[in-house]
Amino acid sequence: MSKLTPQNAYELLLPSEQEAVDNYVQFVEAEQRRRGERIAFALDRHIPADMVKRSRGLLEKPIVRAAINEKLMKLANTQDVNTHRLVKEHACLAFSNIADFINFNGLGETFIELSMATREQLAAVKSIETVETPNGRKVKLTLYDKQPSLNALATMMGLLNTDNPPALAEPVRAAPVKPMAHGADAEKAYSELLEQMRT
Repeated sequence: MSKLTPQNAYELLLPSEQEAVDNYVQFVEAEQRRRGERIAFALDRHIPADMVKRSRGLLEKPIVRAAINEKLMKLANTQDVNTHRLVKEHACLAFSNIADFINFNGLGETFIELSMATREQLAAVKSIETVETPNGRKVKLTLYDKQPSLNALATMMGLLNTDNPPALAEPVRAAPVKPMAHGADAEKAYSELLEQMRT
């Protein structure tokens, strides 16, 4: 039986350390909302001394701080307005297809199937209505107009106006996931990572 390799720092933490991380991330999220600032700005801030004290020093550990950075970056990517989110949202609309929602039975009838739709596919849905017909209830599905998002993406890529350089020179790629080290090796790796982030 093969051992599962943790894919992030949070998975390497003890339950008490995970609780300290979760509490601090909740604090940061609430504080950033109160300040009206993006969550990404919190990545450059020091952990307040009183929070470190309340955690009994857990928040000072390099691997715990690495887990905090992971959680805050994930929050920033999902909640902050940024270029990646904007492009992704336009892509959801521009590449939407009604065929993603239609299920054909063998009798030539079609059904709207939403239970298997992904979050990205559902982002393209403008409205869903239930309509009473002589044959029973039917679902009417309307998608957003694709053309504005196609135009926006084409403009960002420099396809519509060749005089302007593209805003998106290269496709957005996810960072490769590296397997995590264990024990003392993990502590050392995260200490070095945090030191690099400071310089």
